[in-house]
Amino acid sequence: MLLGSAGTGKTSLKRSLMEEPFNPHTTSTIVSDVSSVRPFGHKWQTMRENKWREATEEDEIEELEHLFKSFQSKQSSHYRPTFSAQYSHDELISTGSITSILGIESSFIQSILRRTTRRLLFLSSLSQSTVQPFLHIWDCGGQPVFLEILPAFLTPRTMFLLLFDASKDFRKRWQSRQNTPDGKVLFGEVVNESTSDLMAKWMSTIHSHLMKHNKDNTSSSSLYCIGTRGDKLNSEGKKEVKQQMQSLFEEKDFSDLIKDVLIIDNTTSGRGEKEDPSIKELRKVIDGFIKKLVVPTPVNWVLFRKVYQELKQNVISASDAIAIGV
Repeated sequence: MLLGSAGTGKTSLKRSLMEEPFNPHTTSTIVSDVSSVRPFGHKWQTMRENKWREATEEDEIEELEHLFKSFQSKQSSHYRPTFSAQYSHDELISTGSITSILGIESSFIQSILRRTTRRLLFLSSLSQSTVQPFLHIWDCGGQPVFLEILPAFLTPRTMFLLLFDASKDFRKRWQSRQNTPDGKVLFGEVVNESTSDLMAKWMSTIHSHLMKHNKDNTSSSSLYCIGTRGDKLNSEGKKEVKQQMQSLFEEKDFSDLIKDVLIIDNTTSGRGEKEDPSIKELRKVIDGFIKKLVVPTPVNWVLFRKVYQELKQNVISASDAIAIGV
């Protein structure tokens, strides 16, 4: 989850994580923008593509292929998984009951199953794949109202990236900025709070919520302070800002929540070897965090979602849900 006051460069950081070229005309985010992303590829894919990108339906189909492959391998080992009922290679799932009960076209689901089984023979010759989760990036707007509704989105399974403008003095009063679609920059009024005050608010809100809902202290949440506009600082300046930020909150109750401080130059995004090493470091950190949180998804859950999407209904009955999921 990308947090921070308006104009600190949260959307630009999201683009950097996905190795997209820097866009100086990025518009400001209002409330929030959510992206579903594949952070990394299977081992057999890495030579073809090894960068973060927006997830597509093809990604989901591909994941189904691997789920079925895993399912079949467990069958051959005489292991009865907790997935849906056992299906053979030629007769994976019959959608007749779904069609008769719900009156939907089964061709959509059958086409998915055909696509998932088409490459199973190919996949069976591959080595075991690494875990490939979906990552949801919440690019949260920096408007003051969002701080009030932030607790509704907090969870121990979240990594928080709290952004600040590293080129500005922490002690000066904050003035927000908004980038408009026509390339203009609109500055808001100067508030009676400094950058450090605003960051403390974000951190204390996160900390108090996690402590309230996780009293056994098993939370795996992490918070990284990300200084943007690193292109405006030299190496000594970056080092000084990092030290100042670390010492600023070291005696606060939420200090243990802060894992590290990184200064990022988003203008180098997508430039290969010329990319800021701090961006690469942040990707690795997120990668490691995700691997600890992976929850295996049963095959029938994935198929349930596909059928539900095809129905295009906001609400279905319990009997219909059973017909789809069993």
